[in-house]
Amino acid sequence: MNVIVPWMVSGKLYLWKLFHSLINYFFNLHIKKAYNINKNCYIFVKRLGSRNEILINHLNCGQSKMYSRLEFKFIKFILSLRRQIPIINIQTIEFSPTLIPGNKFENHFKIWKNSYYNTIRRLNILDLLQDELKKFIIFRINNINLSLKSYKFVIIHFRLIKNDNKTRIALSKCKIYFKNILIGTINNLRISHDKNTNNINVYGDKMVIVISNNFIKFPIIDELVQIGNMFNNDEGGKLPNIFFKEIIIQFTINNHLRLVLTECFLEDFILKCNILVRIWQKDILWLKKCIYDTVNNELEIDNVRMRLFKSTADKIFKSFRPIYKNFYRPKSRSKNKNMSGCKHEKDIGKLNNTACLNHNYIESLNSENTISANDNDLLKSYHPILNNNYLDSCSNFIVKKLFNIQKLTIDFQNGNGSFIFKNFNFSSGEEGFRVSCSKWTFIKNKIIFLDSVNDNSKFIIEYRDNSLFIFPYHLYLNFSIDDFGSTFSEFTNSIGKIVNIFSTGNSSKNNYIYDKFYIDSSRLLFSYKSKPIKMLKLLSGKYIELLNILNIKDLDFILRELTINYPENFGYIISYLISHMLDDILENNFDTLIKNTPISSTYQLKKFIENIPRITGKVYRVLR
Repeated sequence: MNVIVPWMVSGKLYLWKLFHSLINYFFNLHIKKAYNINKNCYIFVKRLGSRNEILINHLNCGQSKMYSRLEFKFIKFILSLRRQIPIINIQTIEFSPTLIPGNKFENHFKIWKNSYYNTIRRLNILDLLQDELKKFIIFRINNINLSLKSYKFVIIHFRLIKNDNKTRIALSKCKIYFKNILIGTINNLRISHDKNTNNINVYGDKMVIVISNNFIKFPIIDELVQIGNMFNNDEGGKLPNIFFKEIIIQFTINNHLRLVLTECFLEDFILKCNILVRIWQKDILWLKKCIYDTVNNELEIDNVRMRLFKSTADKIFKSFRPIYKNFYRPKSRSKNKNMSGCKHEKDIGKLNNTACLNHNYIESLNSENTISANDNDLLKSYHPILNNNYLDSCSNFIVKKLFNIQKLTIDFQNGNGSFIFKNFNFSSGEEGFRVSCSKWTFIKNKIIFLDSVNDNSKFIIEYRDNSLFIFPYHLYLNFSIDDFGSTFSEFTNSIGKIVNIFSTGNSSKNNYIYDKFYIDSSRLLFSYKSKPIKMLKLLSGKYIELLNILNIKDLDFILRELTINYPENFGYIISYLISHMLDDILENNFDTLIKNTPISSTYQLKKFIENIPRITGKVYRVLR
């Protein structure tokens, strides 16, 4: 007995080695050579019975049309009779696909008509096995190194569960590299696919994207677009539903600017999220309930709050200006410049005539509007009527709505108050942008300096051709030179700095902020609290000090339109505006002004005394 047992053990071990040798022989004969697999690849069967394990130490496939590199390390294939779902455990996969569309590699194999019965039966068994593997299988991979062009995706703890028509993919972490430079990470990603409904759901805890100077030096975006095009299918597809608890976009170009998107959800081409913007260690922008339509490129925001520091716009400019210069492609201009007065050739097509000039101008003069002087037909003063249609066509400003904010609050730091906008709309055009709102309130130290009298119209600001156009509504203006000057100067400087991000860089630096500053005629409910007159400023030509003569409260008058060419700064605009208001009040609204002052009774008595001779003359003529 002592002799038989060792012989049985030795015989069993010999048969087991022989079994492995035969398996590896046929594996080497039919598979290794066909797929150019490394010679040191070895198959080992751990057990035969209810639980079977097939082990492969190292599998390295040679280059093919579908991939340039495919390497597996330590493969374990588990198949149990009690649990008839195959499980494949892989320690490491090195994969570099070429991503050629799969329809080019469809299996067109057909069994020949005079094939042997056993051949057909065995092929059918293989087909059944393949179908079962497609229905039920579990993949567990510790590490995946996926290389696509210059990109490298390092995936840790990958899990795939295929259960009939449902597929589940999970990974604990994914690191994204471009030329060995870390540009992003994804934590706890879950992907599910339902074959019956063709729905794809993506869930993730956290995504981090780092945008550095490497985005300018290297074609990171271009190669990413190329990779995306490789996955495109002519049949189209349904956009997956994507949800992330948190997405962080970190800009490290000249400054540290961070965008934090929370509760980010994409469904049916609609993106919903909340956004927080941080520059260095300061939170400067909060956006609540953002809804972005990716098809129409429109953004709806429920509430926005912004903290505006003096350096905020400059930091934003330094971060985004290099990105814009790198990705902006200026349009080629024709060598033959258009000298007709219109800026674009497409504007000429909109005109009724063949040119921007009205060649029938003389014939268009209306003689019916002439006024005779001293009944002499030879002497006529008339007002010609100009055909301004071509001017309207050339200055046509077509805008497209980009986003709408139900409530926008801008808090100016250093005690400069707050702007509160209602129904804030921002639109862009080829030549500038347009901002409109139903209500604009300026509050500082709990005092309202600017507000709307009613909500029947909109306050519109347009910026085009380096010119600023303002179309006010009926507004309440509690004017303060110091408060308006400091706040609006900081506001316009910030806007100008942000607008400069998108400038072409062709224009030289000027000593003025706009080519033209225009305010349309509007109705004002004007108030002003007088201050001590500074005679030195008055003598130096700053006539705004004349405004301090009187206390004005709720002065209702019409302000004429105002045009300022080449203003130096916003302080200059304020001074010019005040001077214009004084002239307008004194010329056209003086009576209204006097009624709102303490000397109103004296002024009314003076007017009555001045009217006595005229009234007496009328009475005398009537009696006569």
